[in-house]
Amino acid sequence: MVKFEHEDHEYRLYFSHPTHFVQTLKDRGVKFSSHIPVNATRRCTECVVRMSNSGEIMGKSTAICCDGDNFCKDTGRKESLKSVLRSSKNKQFRTAAWKAYSRQHAVSWS
Repeated sequence: MVKFEHEDHEYRLYFSHPTHFVQTLKDRGVKFSSHIPVNATRRCTECVVRMSNSGEIMGKSTAICCDGDNFCKDTGRKESLKSVLRSSKNKQFRTAAWKAYSRQHAVSWS
């Protein structure tokens, strides 16, 4: 869990790496339904942004490996965080989230 503050509110980033997960394309905003299975050979990382005081979910995203990709938790966290923050129009919010993530996970941006 990663905590950060923005405009007098505290937020938390939660990451998980479920091994049994099925997401439909319909869940991702696509009109038709098709299952994307996740298992021991095809893994994913889920990122959830919550307000600390109310527990309200501000955003949620899942990064799913393609068949044949090597699963990397760090890459999954970055991709799912990038995806969930894409929906925020507030640049200061996105920056605060990335800085908090970078501090906790010692990210090098070189």
